[in-house]
Amino acid sequence: MEARTLGPEVCVQPLNLTTVLDLAGDGLTALGDDAVLVSDPALIEQILVSDFRSFRKGRAAQRMAGMLGRGSLLLDGDDWKQRRRLVQPAFKKRQIEAIYDAVVERTVDHANRWIRVGRQDLRPALLSLFVELTVHNLFKASVDERMGELIDAWETIFAFLADRFVDKEVPLEVEDARQTIADTLWELIGEKRRTGDDGSLLAMLIAARHEDGGQLTDQELRDEVMTIFVGGYETSATALLFALGLLSRHPDVARRHRAEVGARCGDRRVQGADLPAMTLNRNIVSETMRLFPPS
Repeated sequence: MEARTLGPEVCVQPLNLTTVLDLAGDGLTALGDDAVLVSDPALIEQILVSDFRSFRKGRAAQRMAGMLGRGSLLLDGDDWKQRRRLVQPAFKKRQIEAIYDAVVERTVDHANRWIRVGRQDLRPALLSLFVELTVHNLFKASVDERMGELIDAWETIFAFLADRFVDKEVPLEVEDARQTIADTLWELIGEKRRTGDDGSLLAMLIAARHEDGGQLTDQELRDEVMTIFVGGYETSATALLFALGLLSRHPDVARRHRAEVGARCGDRRVQGADLPAMTLNRNIVSETMRLFPPS
């Protein structure tokens, strides 16, 4: 399949997904001299599913590794398989169910706050919610001064990484943010090693063992925590933002969704056991992820 080429002026400024796909059409499209946009479904499946072992993460991943470390998100091949096997038990159904009540409670608290405030920008509101959820589930901590400094540092890193196709020097504030994250995570890892299992994801990762009895080093733990924070915080908030945006544009689906929740739960809060029976809810999440994958 021959690749179309978009001129360098297209690659200089960040583009939203819709604009890129309108320009690209179906197939392969060269973005400058060293990047290719794949928009053919069969090729995407080959790269991500059927022949993924033949592909390696590229320059953007290497750049991210300098900031985030080498967690599962950025590993390849056998290294990825071994790390995934070690980390996966922390995300089994039983572990997820254990944090569900805390997720619901905090979400309801934030939603009630949004109702009192009225019309507002949902992105910072959702980021605030998912920061609180991530900090609680990852560290069993609240957003205190130390966590606030950690969150500010992560936001600085995210802002720098967002411009992922442009090579540039790392500014001093980003280096400072990276050091703040490293110092705080070393402290948290040391504390969790001393205090033992408190039900947090970090404690579960510390307790995880290889088949030979080995465990994650402090550096590997730090890298996995960075990966989990990326997925639990910014990515999850973005996914929910897209879902709410789509529901606002399709009020008929929103009404059906409210009816499904009401029929299942009545006046009580949703519980984890309710989710498998809520087909429309699952379809909304799946379609949102299909249309607007957040990572």
